[in-house]
Amino acid sequence: MIHQLFVYILRCQIVSMGLSQSRQREGGLCMKNKVIGVLMAVVMAAGLIGCSPAVNQGGDEGTKAAEAVTEQAEAVTGEKPVIKFGFTGGEIEEQAFRAGLDGAEEKFNCTIEWIRYPDTTTMWENLPAQMVAGTAPDIVAVTNENYMEFIENNMFLDLSPYITKEDYDFDRVTEVHRCWLIDDKIYGIPTDGAPAAFIVNMDMWNAAGLGELPQTMDEVRTAAEALTTDSVKGLCININEFHLTQYVKAFGGGWGMGETINTPENAQGLQYLIDLYQEGVAITPSEAGLGWDGEVFAKGLCAMSTGGVWYTATLEELAPDMNYEIIRVPKGTTWGCTSHSDTNVVLSSTEYPEIAAKICAYMGRDEAQNAVAELYGNPPAFQDLQEAYFNENTRIAALIPATEYATSFDYPAETNKFTDALRNEMEKALYVEGSGMTAEDILQNVENAMK
Repeated sequence: MIHQLFVYILRCQIVSMGLSQSRQREGGLCMKNKVIGVLMAVVMAAGLIGCSPAVNQGGDEGTKAAEAVTEQAEAVTGEKPVIKFGFTGGEIEEQAFRAGLDGAEEKFNCTIEWIRYPDTTTMWENLPAQMVAGTAPDIVAVTNENYMEFIENNMFLDLSPYITKEDYDFDRVTEVHRCWLIDDKIYGIPTDGAPAAFIVNMDMWNAAGLGELPQTMDEVRTAAEALTTDSVKGLCININEFHLTQYVKAFGGGWGMGETINTPENAQGLQYLIDLYQEGVAITPSEAGLGWDGEVFAKGLCAMSTGGVWYTATLEELAPDMNYEIIRVPKGTTWGCTSHSDTNVVLSSTEYPEIAAKICAYMGRDEAQNAVAELYGNPPAFQDLQEAYFNENTRIAALIPATEYATSFDYPAETNKFTDALRNEMEKALYVEGSGMTAEDILQNVENAMK
């Protein structure tokens, strides 16, 4: 595992240094670590991590194994095992995680240590080196956006030897959450997730004399033109892979794990955005001097944006009096969008795979999923829990049809390389005056970058 992580870290750093200079970007801070520092950490830590023993047990046997490991650790150190939980997010997210872990210390006879990362970019970029150095969390809260890169580099533990259907029943999850089942292996325990959404400022919409909310991208274009004024743009375009992918999906495209990057459908989705921007009816967060689309929307600088159910918490905090609607992403040539799968994973560097796997499954119990839904509005991963959720959360009931067709993100396994290339090329097309770049140019360049 040391050799694999060494190669992976080195490759990530070389790719990072070869791309555009570090800067604030939509969707997160693109940070670069110094290669020398990372290699020193690798060399110093190389002898510290061994392979965790594979205990092929589950159910009651798995629980007994976890208890046995705990007893052995206490006998050696005189202390309970410490299970470190890594996460990003604010106060609401932390409350949800604490609800999920409520009672875990007593049930599994361990101590939970909390590690908060400032943002997801920082977390993803630091985990490989932390795993080698022996300082990484045991359990990490992640999503299905760039998960394949870490699975293919053996950074996520296969949980199937340690948990059973009684611990967590994948037969109950909606289809998108099954992305964590690969070749009969379980790489994560989903807790919640929701389809992407489209958010509309209703005061602006009504003031413009518009009628029914948009169902198609043609209607979005017409509305964006009508909603644009001297101080407001009709649409916010966040140059971030999540948002770009929604338009790609709406025109029948997708990334196909890297197999379908340069396709007519993908080009149609990106060209739609380029055209709107060049027509002067769209704005990006960086143009507004803000970090992401939710801030642009909350400040009334745009009338529409792609987003998600997290807008409810964001707008409650930043614009509590705003009149808005959340609808499903309008169709281009088809109904299509992605869905997040918020999931807890165990890192392969953990000293306590049995305990960590059991705790992961514990965080996916019904009570924990319902707590997440109540605290920050995401539908539970279990389909049988979603009916009650949508009955209570009528504001986002319009997303119910999307749960039937929303897919995972299907980014290439070299996700960071792909998303950096996609963002860079889209920025050139929008920001570089006279570039004349088309969506076909963008996709060809991204495809070439992945070779």
